[in-house]
Amino acid sequence: MYQHNCADAVNRGDFLVGNSSLFVHAWRLEAHAGHDAYVRLCIEGVPVHGWNEYVAAFVIGRGCSLDYIKQKSLRREDTRYLALWAWTSNPNTIPKVKWLTLPARGHRRRGRPGLRHRVLIHLDLHEDHSKARDDDDPPPADIYEFTWFPRMVDGTTRRGDCRARQS
Repeated sequence: MYQHNCADAVNRGDFLVGNSSLFVHAWRLEAHAGHDAYVRLCIEGVPVHGWNEYVAAFVIGRGCSLDYIKQKSLRREDTRYLALWAWTSNPNTIPKVKWLTLPARGHRRRGRPGLRHRVLIHLDLHEDHSKARDDDDPPPADIYEFTWFPRMVDGTTRRGDCRARQS
């Protein structure tokens, strides 16, 4: 009802409630309009100084609407990969590899070329809300978890997998 209460809750971030975390984020219409899939993505290759909403939105592309970056990533508690949640109408349109150019940390001078980074985007979890009806409360979702491997493009074969299948 009051905008200042909403802003105060969002600014406080996440809350611990017993053994669970409650994530508080500002609601945005565009994040939910026309998107049937809610996905958790793990992104490798983005330098830690580029871990922000602008870079994350660029990396996941136009087919997604960034919902939020996990607090663990924002606080740099786990720097193996940037973890985030996003809405999309089709998870297959999320790129698996993207090239990102950022200035080196501390070198943000005009005219200086940036460093190019190969970024891998891993689909970690997919909540499919396409079967939900408007009268569902809460709407049911089919949940799919995926196995992915660090430094490997999703869907490619790991070394040794072919040999393992032949025996």
